[in-house]
Amino acid sequence: MTSVDVVRLGSCHAADLARLLAEHVQERRGGSPPRPDRYWAEKLLADPRIRLFGARLDGNLIGYAVVHELTDCLTGLETGLLEAVFVRPEFRGRGGGRELLAAIADEGRRSAWSRVRWIVEEDGRRSSLPERLAGTEPATLHVVPMVRQ
Repeated sequence: MTSVDVVRLGSCHAADLARLLAEHVQERRGGSPPRPDRYWAEKLLADPRIRLFGARLDGNLIGYAVVHELTDCLTGLETGLLEAVFVRPEFRGRGGGRELLAAIADEGRRSAWSRVRWIVEEDGRRSSLPERLAGTEPATLHVVPMVRQ
């Protein structure tokens, strides 16, 4: 069995990232898959405060993770905010998610982040990966929806 490796994504990965983003949106929202948006993928990849990681199997991108680097307003320390982790369904259980999280932890140590926060929504379809790999702290998440007119 081939092992999964993780790379930092760059502009050369825009087309593959766009396809993964579209698959992730379809999984979360259901219905027909959106058209891959290469422009949006390029914009994410160009943002210096966002770090994107890709999980590869046999050289093919099978998953991604998005981490925002933020400054904690109370301590002044840098912290990572893990916004999204996605692995294509047919490749789940092969270590892609675990390897993405290990790469993020390595990046956090290199960048001297105080911590990585990972917000996991309770939607019934998520994996058990967060509980297996990360500790929990008591927290309440409040979401203020912004509606477009």
